[in-house]
Amino acid sequence: MKYKESFLEYLQYEKHYSHHTVCSYKSDLEAYSHFLNVHAGSDDPLQANSSDIRSWVVSMMDSGYSASSVHRKISGLRSFYRYLRRDKLISNDPLDTIILPKRRKRLPVFVEEASMDKLLDQYDFGNDFFGVRDKTIIEMLYLTGMRRAELIGLRDKDIDFEGRNVKVTGKRKKERIIPLTESFILNLEKYLSLKTDSSFNTEGDWFFVTALAQPAPSVAPAYFVLLIALVYYLQHVVFLILLPQL
Repeated sequence: MKYKESFLEYLQYEKHYSHHTVCSYKSDLEAYSHFLNVHAGSDDPLQANSSDIRSWVVSMMDSGYSASSVHRKISGLRSFYRYLRRDKLISNDPLDTIILPKRRKRLPVFVEEASMDKLLDQYDFGNDFFGVRDKTIIEMLYLTGMRRAELIGLRDKDIDFEGRNVKVTGKRKKERIIPLTESFILNLEKYLSLKTDSSFNTEGDWFFVTALAQPAPSVAPAYFVLLIALVYYLQHVVFLILLPQL
């Protein structure tokens, strides 16, 4: 069926999809055609109707496919049928009335205050620049709820020590002011003092820096601390600090 091949060429040469993505579309189309051949007696997608597609969705769910996987395959099929309509090979889209299973929403994961206190009080971060920095990062993320990218983008001027707050620049350059506790302000002052004493001041005045921010003419925020992950298992606390090695 030449229209299948032309659709894949359309994805590759007009949409500039990667080879891997095109192969994924091809595999899904082949699986769809095989289902039609077995259950409808014809592997021609031009002859398929909404009932056939619903049956394929049910078949995939019964076979153990997740809702996300089904959504991905049907999304590819929608693109295929839109292409067929564009080339006037079909007049009606059989997917117009298809309702897909709801994707399972992931519940947010949070760290209980007692567990956080245990981490901050019992783990020996050390009193040098790196230990104080790591502990300060964890406290900043936990106390403010800011995103990773927002933490990476903090500059020295964003911390208002007198007003006890931090200015955060979020998505679409939106700014918000987050209040800070007096005790945390003292921790921030200690960190900033150590950073200054260690000559970690950078041209961009980024607040949190890595070891790679040793006196240098320019350091981009992407070189800063990228991730703090806290994993709790029973009574054991494990934390991973990922620093980019460039």
